[in-house]
Amino acid sequence: MAYYRVIKRYATALLEDAKERKNLEIVFANANLFLKVVTENRELAVLLKNPTIQSQKKYVILKKIFKDNFEKITIDFIKIVVDNKRETLIVDIFESFTSLYRTEKGILEAEVVSVIKLEKNILEDIKSYIKRTSNCKDVNLSNTIDSSLIGGFSLKYDNMLLNASIENRIKNLEKHLLKD
Repeated sequence: MAYYRVIKRYATALLEDAKERKNLEIVFANANLFLKVVTENRELAVLLKNPTIQSQKKYVILKKIFKDNFEKITIDFIKIVVDNKRETLIVDIFESFTSLYRTEKGILEAEVVSVIKLEKNILEDIKSYIKRTSNCKDVNLSNTIDSSLIGGFSLKYDNMLLNASIENRIKNLEKHLLKD
C-alpha cells in the first residue's frame, strides 16, 4: 500500500490525541461505527473515493451522517483529514486506528473456521489457548462457518494458522505417502 505511512501517522495521531483527552474508548466506538456504516453503505464508500466530488462536500455529508453519534474529537479529526485532502484514506485510517487500539489494549483478533457453529464452551477453550500461547489480555474470536470443510477446524491469529481440518490432514498424509 503506497499510503501506508500516511495512514499510520493519522491513526497514531488520533490514538495519541484520544488518549491525551481520555476519550480513547469513545473514539474507538466512533471508529467502529464509521467502519460499519461505510461497509454497509457502498454508496458512501464510493463517495469517499470519488475524486470528482469536492472534499468539503464530502465533509458536509459525513458530518450530517455522524454528528449525532460521534464525539467532537472524532468529527474534528474527520475535518482535519478532509482539509488535508486525505478523505480517500479515511476508511484505512480508521481501520489502522482500531488495530492500534487493540494492540494498545492487548486485544488479539482471531478467527476459527469450522463446518458448524461452535458451542460457547469450545470457543472459550480456544480463547484460553490463544491467551496462553500469545500472552495477550483478551481475544476477539469470531467463528466462521465453511461448509466445504470435511471436518475439524482452522484457527487464525497473530499471523499464525493452526490448520486442524480433516482436509489438511489428508493432504499431509498424501504428501507423506508420495514421498516414500
